[in-house]
Amino acid sequence: MRTFGCLSVRALMALVLCAAVVACGDDGGEMSGTVDISVDAGDDTTAADTTPEQDTTPEQDTTPAQDTTPEADTTPEQDTTPEQDTTPEQDTTPEPDTAPPTSCTAAPYCPAANPGPTGIVLSLQPASVAPPTLSGLLGADAPLNVFDLGVVDVYQQGAFSPFITVGLSDNGGSNGSANFDGEAWSLYLALDLVVDITGIGAQPAQNTVVGGGCYSLSGNTIQSDLSTCANGWPSGVTPPDSAEFEYDSSTGVLKIKIVLTKDFVLSLVPAEFAGLAGLAITGPLTLVATLQAN
Repeated sequence: MRTFGCLSVRALMALVLCAAVVACGDDGGEMSGTVDISVDAGDDTTAADTTPEQDTTPEQDTTPAQDTTPEADTTPEQDTTPEQDTTPEQDTTPEPDTAPPTSCTAAPYCPAANPGPTGIVLSLQPASVAPPTLSGLLGADAPLNVFDLGVVDVYQQGAFSPFITVGLSDNGGSNGSANFDGEAWSLYLALDLVVDITGIGAQPAQNTVVGGGCYSLSGNTIQSDLSTCANGWPSGVTPPDSAEFEYDSSTGVLKIKIVLTKDFVLSLVPAEFAGLAGLAITGPLTLVATLQAN
């Protein structure tokens, strides 16, 4: 409702009517009745603002809510467990040397060294005869397979004192063999002798030795450390590391020069005669063994 100062419109109209009534009374007129003028003073408070009230309720967001739940990963899970190796484990234990190795230098290899037939021919050469020089390969092929000992020529030059005489013969059991496999070789030598030295007399002398290992041929020489496959060598005696040879592949005849040191020869004599034998034996004894391919 509109107001004028502190009075509202309704209150102002009531005052005007009241003034008019009073004025009529002053003119001497008699009033025929009581005029009941009820004036509703009303609410003199400022009229309520009828401006539509704005809705301050936050507007609801009708946009469909997005699903923020992480999408489940349907990709098949990969198995990261290390795969077990089902390949059968290989046995790395070295096998026994039952066959020639691919490289002889990789490991010692000893071809079989076996006795040969007995009944060999043993020939003692005069002291004036020097051992021959062997000729190596007489053909294109190298020795291969097994060779049996048949003849032994003994060269005593430089081996005994010139003031004594020495007799040497086979006692029936001497034999030998050689085995070549292309990379390694072995030598078997069994000496069963009777040695007759002046001042000592005839005495039996026995010794069996085995030697061998990897080898190479150079000119007329077999280069080989026989100690690789050594057995039976006398105490203090070192097996040789080379030997002269001669081989004719057309006939199968193989010759090997074997040099027995003074200590080796002394070992053939019985211990009770070692003192006297030491005076009689002055140097190495040379054997030329002739073998035949079997």
